[in-house]
Amino acid sequence: MAMINCPECGKRISSEAISCPSCGYPLSLKTQKSVKEQGSAFSQTDAMNQVPSNESVVIKAKDITKENSPKRMNFSVLDNSYFKEGISSYIGISAGSEKTTSAIMQNGKVSLLPYEYPSLEYLDFSSKLKILQGIKYRFENEYYIKLKGAVITVPNYYSIRDRLDIIRVAKLAGFEQAKTSGNLSASLLSLAFKVPLPEDHVCLLINFDNSYTEATLCIVGDGVFEVLDEYYITSISNIKIRNELSNYINNYYLVLHNIDLSTKEKASDRIKKEANRIFDELNSSLEHHVFLPNIFTDRTGSKDIDFYIRQEDIETIMAKTIIELESFIKSIMLKADSISRVIALGTIARQPMVKGVLKRKLNVEPVFRNDESAIGSALYGGIYSGTISGVLVLEIIPRNIKLQSADTVTEYFVKGSMFSTSKSIFSTSEENQRSVGASIVEELNGITQKIGEISLDNLPPLPKGSQIEVELHIGPWLTIAAKIRVIATGLSKTIVIE
Repeated sequence: MAMINCPECGKRISSEAISCPSCGYPLSLKTQKSVKEQGSAFSQTDAMNQVPSNESVVIKAKDITKENSPKRMNFSVLDNSYFKEGISSYIGISAGSEKTTSAIMQNGKVSLLPYEYPSLEYLDFSSKLKILQGIKYRFENEYYIKLKGAVITVPNYYSIRDRLDIIRVAKLAGFEQAKTSGNLSASLLSLAFKVPLPEDHVCLLINFDNSYTEATLCIVGDGVFEVLDEYYITSISNIKIRNELSNYINNYYLVLHNIDLSTKEKASDRIKKEANRIFDELNSSLEHHVFLPNIFTDRTGSKDIDFYIRQEDIETIMAKTIIELESFIKSIMLKADSISRVIALGTIARQPMVKGVLKRKLNVEPVFRNDESAIGSALYGGIYSGTISGVLVLEIIPRNIKLQSADTVTEYFVKGSMFSTSKSIFSTSEENQRSVGASIVEELNGITQKIGEISLDNLPPLPKGSQIEVELHIGPWLTIAAKIRVIATGLSKTIVIE
């Protein structure tokens, strides 16, 4: 038995505990495995070492060995050598912002399952657990096949810690194995299978969601599926535009009658419903009639709201969003000289002003699609289960990964980089130290989250200045391994966080 830190509250608890006695966080599934190592921290046969770290390809194809160059998947020749008969033992689950959907690989085809649940994105731990248990139970009772695992696609803003948490929930729900991937990369993977291109194209998939906008930039072509970077921004969202419409209607009444209806609950609710109606019509109409009879009654009688919101008014309402969108696209273009295909998702994607910005700034006509992340998650599940054979999935790193020791912070990997190995040397800061350790953290925009920690305890007393080597490795499916070693004595330990 050893003492570890609770992933939720950080307090020291027993490694054998079923849950944290302080905060109740479930710990029955051990996501960190500690083993003693002699020599390299990573096996030569491990999948982490099967593809050279200087490659940035996200989907790799057949016959990957150390002796030959990896072949990229040829999406235009999907024959029986890729697909196997039968049903995949890994279900694909899309944790979208509106609902949770699922799909499965079956005899070379993807079948969407008729299970719809609330979005996992905004639910607490126990609610997520119930939904994933429900999906597993329904599938196994309808198909009479035991599911081994799940691939869950998540929004771009999810950190590695967020992904580890949802993996933990999936395992508690009964899935032996669980992996995560980005929603947009899954949608692009689905499109790459459906519409193979004769040559490489830089593609941008941008999703205008309720509370944020996310984008994924990748290369898709004949034999190529390479994620270049993922993006996320909260200043562009459906909610913000709806709020701007509500404010515009309220300000019209305020100017006309000097009454602020935002403080009147019933009137405010009616204005919000009207704003939602107009929002849904933004793609189809240039003029919107706002008519709310008897919106407010005072000593002079009842009053209506009756006016038209015209195109020039919509331009005023959406001005902030358009400025933010132009800035967002500018940051994306830093990663690519040109973009040849733009795929847009979401209600406001077809709005003339938004469509115009996409076309003008990217110099390409956008294509509008429905979200296909559930299909992509099933393809990922087929890859992981072997139903689609000979393919290795590699993820880009969603956050800056750093290592923190007692008095040093070292940046190991930056956001958007691919999997690889990095080493650093630290020195003990005190005489006769009997333990050494470091925390693995992720950081973005100054906000940090701890992923895990590695330490060596009960050491013979170490003199001040003793050198400690820490090796950190990020592999396929964002599996993280860390090794700590006292150089003078060779004592070491490795943990794997997956």
